[in-house]
Amino acid sequence: MTLNPSNNTQFTWTGRLTAGEVKFATQKSFSSDFFVAATASQSISNSKAQTALSGNPDIKWKLTASDAGTYLITLDMKAVTVTFQKQ
Repeated sequence: MTLNPSNNTQFTWTGRLTAGEVKFATQKSFSSDFFVAATASQSISNSKAQTALSGNPDIKWKLTASDAGTYLITLDMKAVTVTFQKQ
């Protein structure tokens, strides 16, 4: 993800997502903290997130086959949200 130069609490990424599950690590380690969904199997239309210390709880957003596509993802550490905008 890339730091938003005008807002140092936001990171963005654009790319292709397929059906499955997604969460966001804060470092390149499985024992790091993660940004995860607020509820299990949460739809990507719901931007509510939470911080999972050391990856616990392991809750993810769920993407269905119809959700697959290219997205602009914005992770906002201050608002504790992750938004998925289909491109």
